[in-house]
Amino acid sequence: MSAPTFVAWASEQLARQGKHLSPAQAIACAVVYDGAEPLDFASRPETAILFGDVERLPPGARRTVVASIGARSGKSFLLGALRSAYCALFFPLDPAKIAAGEQPCALIMATDMRLGRHVLRYVEGLALPNTKVLKDCIEVARPDGFVVRIEVLPASVGGVAGRGRWFVSAFCDEFAFFRDKDSGLVNDSDCHEAILTRLLPGAQVTLSSTPWAKIGAHYSLFHDNRTNPKDAIALFAPTLCWRPDDLQLAADIESIRQRSPDVAAREYFCEWLSVAESAYFDPDVLDVTLSREPPAACTSYYAGIDLSNVRDHSALVIIGQGDAGVALIGVHVWKPERGVPLRFKEMIPEMCREVRAWGISRVYADQYEINVAREHCTEGVEIEPIPAGAGGKLECFARLREMLPAMAVCERDAWIVDQLKAVKSSPLPGGGQQITLRRTAYGGHSDAVSALVAAAYQLHPVDPSLAAAERSEAFATTLLQNMPALARALNPAGCGHPWERQYLHELMGGQPPCAPLLNGRLFAR
Repeated sequence: MSAPTFVAWASEQLARQGKHLSPAQAIACAVVYDGAEPLDFASRPETAILFGDVERLPPGARRTVVASIGARSGKSFLLGALRSAYCALFFPLDPAKIAAGEQPCALIMATDMRLGRHVLRYVEGLALPNTKVLKDCIEVARPDGFVVRIEVLPASVGGVAGRGRWFVSAFCDEFAFFRDKDSGLVNDSDCHEAILTRLLPGAQVTLSSTPWAKIGAHYSLFHDNRTNPKDAIALFAPTLCWRPDDLQLAADIESIRQRSPDVAAREYFCEWLSVAESAYFDPDVLDVTLSREPPAACTSYYAGIDLSNVRDHSALVIIGQGDAGVALIGVHVWKPERGVPLRFKEMIPEMCREVRAWGISRVYADQYEINVAREHCTEGVEIEPIPAGAGGKLECFARLREMLPAMAVCERDAWIVDQLKAVKSSPLPGGGQQITLRRTAYGGHSDAVSALVAAAYQLHPVDPSLAAAERSEAFATTLLQNMPALARALNPAGCGHPWERQYLHELMGGQPPCAPLLNGRLFAR
C-alpha cells in the first residue's frame, strides 16, 4: 500500500480538528513536498505570490525549502509538526542504509528548546498510532519494524546538535534568528550544513522563519533562489496569503499596521529590514522635546553618570519627573586635558555634592570604572550599576526611548538632542540590534547620552491610584504618627513611593529637597 500524499494526509488530520488547508497552503505543500510544479497551479493567483515567476523546480533545489512566512500563520504546525509526523510515518527507509538498532530522526530544531517543545506538543496532539512520548522526543513504531524519533534539538555552534544521526526530515523554526544560546554566535549556516550532510536520500530540510534583516543564511538562500532556484525552493507567504479566511486575524494585523507600520511590514507582510543603520531615536520626537513645557512640579529626581578619565569625557545628567512628564534638569561634563586624565578623587566628590543638592542619594552608571569611582563617593551618595551586556544596553536605551515623548529639554541643553539624533541602530544577523554612539567633534563619545540613559533607567510612571489630596493627607498622617517615617522624610531620596516625594516637594514650595528646610516646615505644619 502506497503512502498518501502529504496534502491528502494533512487535510485528513486537519479535518479531524474541524480545520482545512487554505488554497495557498495546499498549493505550497503540493509543490514543496509532493513533487508538483508551480506551473501546475498557474491559474491560481496564490501561486505567483508563493513562487514568483518560477514555473519548474530543478531536482537539486528540492532538498532545501527556505520559507519566508508571516507571523501567526500556523507555519510551525503545518510545516513543522504535521510534516515531521508524516515523514516519521511514511518516509521510505532502506534497511541497507540504517544500522541495526539505529533510529532515524524527524528533526525539529529551534532557537531554544522552549520554542521547539511548542512544536513537539502539536505532534503529540495528533494522537499518532504506536507512539511513545519521551522528554523532547516522540518515538513512532512503524509497521516495517523501524522506530523513528520526532526529536527537538537546539540550534548550536557548528551545528553540533544536528550531527551523528540520519534525518527523514528536518524543520528549522525561526531560522533567521538562529544563535547559540551560550555563546550568542550566529549559527544558521552551520546548522543548515550539518543537517544537509545527514539527510537521507529524498529527505528535505525546511528553513522556516518570519524575515529579519537582509543578512544571514535565511535571506541569502531566499534571495539567491527566488527567481532562479538552484539549491533551494524559495517559498514566500505573507500571513493573509497563508490564512485569508481569518477575519479577526486580518483586523488585528490592520490595527498593528496603523500603530506600527514597520513591525507589521516585517512580521505579517514579510519585508526584510535593511542592513543600513537607522536613527534609534525618532528625530521628530526629539525635536518636540525642545518645545515641550516641563512639568510644573517634579516629584522625583534621578541622576546618571558616564565615567571616563583619560580620552573621553565624563558626564553627569540629572532629570526630574512629575505627573505631567519629565524634565532634563542639567548636564555637567568633565573634560580631561591633553595628557592629564581626570582625577576621580576630585571629580566624584563634586558629583556627589551636586546630586545631593537635589536630594539624590543613588547615581546610576554602566560598569566601566564603577568600582574605582565608588571609592571616592561622599555625602552618602552611592553609585549603582545599570543592566550590563548587550541585552542590558538595549533594555536601558529602550527605557529612554519610551520616556522621550514626555520629556522636555531646554534650549541650553539642545546639544544633547543632537547627540541623541546621532545614535544609530542596525540589525544583527540572527536577530537583535546593535546600538552605536558616534564620537563627537569635541572629543567626547556621546557621554551625555550614556549618562541620560543611566538616569532614565530609573524613571517610572507616578502612581495614579490616589488623588493629589489623598496622597498628601496619607503621607501627612504617616509622618505625624510614625517616627520612622519622619526619619525617612529627612532623607527624601529614601522615600519609597513617588507620592511621598511629591508631598515633600509641595511642603517645600517646589524647591529641591533640603533636610533643614523640610524640618522647619514640617513642624510648622
